[in-house]
Amino acid sequence: MSSSIVKGIPYATMIYEKPSKGTGNHPFLPTIASEIALAQPPIVDRSTELECGDQASIVSVEKEVEVLFGASDFTWLIFFSRPVQVRCTLDSASEGMRLQVVNSDEDDAEEPLVVRLALHKSCTSGQSAIYCHQELMHPTALLLGQGLYGDILRNHSHLYPGPKADFLYEVDSNSQSIQMKIDWDVQDTRSPTYGSPTTSSVTEADTELIAFALPHHMSSFDSKTKTSFIEETYCTATIIGPACLVESSTWHLNEKLLEAGLRAPRPPAPWAIAALAKSAKEDLNYTLPSYYRRGAGDTYFSGKMLAKLGRIVLVAEEIQELCSHSVNKRHLYSQQIQVADYDKACKNVDLPSTEELSEAVSRLRSDVEIWLNGEAETPFVFDSSCKLSY
Repeated sequence: MSSSIVKGIPYATMIYEKPSKGTGNHPFLPTIASEIALAQPPIVDRSTELECGDQASIVSVEKEVEVLFGASDFTWLIFFSRPVQVRCTLDSASEGMRLQVVNSDEDDAEEPLVVRLALHKSCTSGQSAIYCHQELMHPTALLLGQGLYGDILRNHSHLYPGPKADFLYEVDSNSQSIQMKIDWDVQDTRSPTYGSPTTSSVTEADTELIAFALPHHMSSFDSKTKTSFIEETYCTATIIGPACLVESSTWHLNEKLLEAGLRAPRPPAPWAIAALAKSAKEDLNYTLPSYYRRGAGDTYFSGKMLAKLGRIVLVAEEIQELCSHSVNKRHLYSQQIQVADYDKACKNVDLPSTEELSEAVSRLRSDVEIWLNGEAETPFVFDSSCKLSY
């Protein structure tokens, strides 16, 4: 059993290599479960109501089951890569649902069974307290379930990212840009060779993977990426802007390379030098707790503390440079600041000394190295078996 997990894909995907046929004392059955009560009986293959209960019968499903929940007002679509037999039971305490694949209509099938789950509508009957309220308050809000979104989900449910999804990039030094290519290694459950060791990606030109692209993706797509579904009907709101549906099994993006560094693009104003110098002189004494300095404890929070000390060092170093005329004057002129302004601001200011700065850098160096040199009480390691892309 494995799962294809890619951010932006509108489906949750589970691949069952050898689904159980429901025999034995502890059968392993592909299951969709929810603790929320159903609003109405599930619909099988867009035509037949599925009876749920303790004595529910086994029903054949050719392609999909549509489920609507009462409390959320969400409609979900459940897709199966081949015909299956399912049973729907209810939990007597929570009234939750359990939809189980108890058998396959194709007993001799060798290919994996792929079960996919997609949110079709977030405001199905106008009862959702959150999503329907947003629609009423903001008529232009982008919501799932509009237009032909359900048909799009159905038409692309057989395509999912494969285990060899790849990311390649090439830097163009002439145009100061980077060309990126994301190949989703798309697998087609309808392919005649699906499930064999030589399974290949989609071959039909008109069948492409669908995924939601964020605004910074859409602004970077080049002409090689199909974007036939980029329109308001097929977008959904996110905290960083609308994420819109893109139809493409391979993404090609161009990104402009910007000049980056450890310093801010503009220097601090002369009037702030005295306050910055006072704070930096005090903050250079910042020391991590002893257990982090021994390489013990949480690497997340120790990393934040190391970043804090590193930023303090950079601020102190920049103040020293501003007051010693060793700063890049081009940055001063771009802000219409004269070197003489800093000469005046630096007078009678108690600057961090070179010794104080060096001592802080030494602490920073040893506090970082402890996690990498093998002497940490809890070594910082990477688990190579964790593959987030699949």
